[in-house]
Amino acid sequence: MTQREFAKLLNISQAAVSMALKDSPEISLARRRHIQELAEKLGYRPNLAGQLLRKGRSNLIGAILPPLEYGFYAELLEKLYTHARAHGYVLLLENCSREEDMERIGRTMRQYNVAGILAGCGSALAQEFLPNEIPTVLIAGENFRDDGNPQMMWVQPDLYESGRTLGAYLLGKGRKHVVFAGLARDNEPRFRGVREALGSAVRLETVFCQYNTRFAGYRLAGEVLEKFPGCDAVVAHNDDMAIGILSRFYKEGVSVPDRIAVAGFDNISSGAFAPPPLTSIGPSLDAFAEAAVTGVLDMLEGRAVKKCVFIKCGLAVRDSA
Repeated sequence: MTQREFAKLLNISQAAVSMALKDSPEISLARRRHIQELAEKLGYRPNLAGQLLRKGRSNLIGAILPPLEYGFYAELLEKLYTHARAHGYVLLLENCSREEDMERIGRTMRQYNVAGILAGCGSALAQEFLPNEIPTVLIAGENFRDDGNPQMMWVQPDLYESGRTLGAYLLGKGRKHVVFAGLARDNEPRFRGVREALGSAVRLETVFCQYNTRFAGYRLAGEVLEKFPGCDAVVAHNDDMAIGILSRFYKEGVSVPDRIAVAGFDNISSGAFAPPPLTSIGPSLDAFAEAAVTGVLDMLEGRAVKKCVFIKCGLAVRDSA
């Protein structure tokens, strides 16, 4: 059944049907609900793909994400899918684990005529390899480089403030010797926040790592125990790494949190089931995904957007710290 046929069956205008099914405030709430209930009863579903094609774009949004072995991106993908689908879009998933793949990914986005892009890569890579005419929301990378492109914005957890909050929590718990595990560079915002919160009252050490996986965390935990036997807290770059650290500490008989507290970033769901449950700080993934998808849709419709949107993070205190 077409929208025109549905409207004719109800003896109302096609415009009224369209506004009701889009939940437009231009018609009364009672009339909207009446039309929506009839559509449900009669089994009418609007052809959203057809509507988008008439506007000259597909119903695809490209989702370019790091490997889904990272729990944060696996959980975020589900939320992105839900919010995109609510607006009649589906996701075209690509993996950006290797920089050399970005040129191919850029071509793929053009070939499939995606309406927008959700890019889990840094702004420099996006600006170099992704089509600059396609609305793009960056959902990763820790520093946004604005090149003036009105079709690009950045949505990111507030990592610096998260670091400050987590550092202040450990300071309040009386921790005196903290190791930050997984640092890639000194200006990383999580680390800067932790360092500022701890100040000079706490000894802060670092162990470097390029890949922040559970396996890497398991390996780095051994390095922490060897190099810093007196440390009383470990802050991991992300929860995946923190879970790996907890696993190694359990194997080595290290009491957590009595001897060493462990905390991470992202607050992924599996952290709550770690042995012991992981203290972590992270954003609402639902709010994060909604902001990212809304950014793409706003740019598609020509609405003004903020270049940088920071998502506030919440601290989940559990048994590990």
